[in-house]
Formats: sequence, C-alpha cells, structure tokens
Amino acid sequence: GEEAQRKADSSVLEEQVLYLSNRLTRAERLHEEALSEDARLESDVFTATAAIHSSDQRAAVSARASAALDLHRQQLAEALQNTLAETATQRRSAQEGRDQLNRLEVL
Repeated sequence: GEEAQRKADSSVLEEQVLYLSNRLTRAERLHEEALSEDARLESDVFTATAAIHSSDQRAAVSARASAALDLHRQQLAEALQNTLAETATQRRSAQEGRDQLNRLEVL
C-alpha cells in the first residue's frame, strides 16, 4: 500500500542522493587533478625557460612555451568552469533529493 510505495520512493531518492554524491566527489577530484596539472606545467615551463636562458633560441622557445601554457590554462579554466557548474547542479539535485526524502519521512 502507501507504506510500501513510500519505502520504494525513499529508496529511489536515497540511491539518487548517493549517485549525485559520488558524481560530486568525482567532479571535485577532477578539479584537484586539473589544479595539480596546471602547477606541474608551470614548473615545467619555468624549468625549460631557465635551461635555455643563455641560448639564442630563448625568446622563440619561451614564447612557444608561454603560448602553450596560456592555451592549456584556458582549457583548464574552461574545464574548471564546467566542473564547477556540474558540481553546483549536482549539489542542487542532491539537496532536492534530501529535501524530498525529508518530506517523505515526515509523512
């Protein structure tokens, strides 16, 4: 009857909250990995620039490295914005699920 349906609804909502929570955790991990990769690339560019400091190629290589880093930063920034937007959506969905669950528990 109603009790069985309420339990089924509650179970579905709990699964959705768990799924969204897992997605949120994954999105946050990807965000951390992107930040780590950006720091590593900055370090690599710095090291490469220092290594060719005395070379006649310095300006050309540095410009290429800088352009590559700028492009990668732009891509990371876009990925970060997408991740943050997805995270916000998942948080809202998880909260809505919790709210629905709370309303069902009140009944």
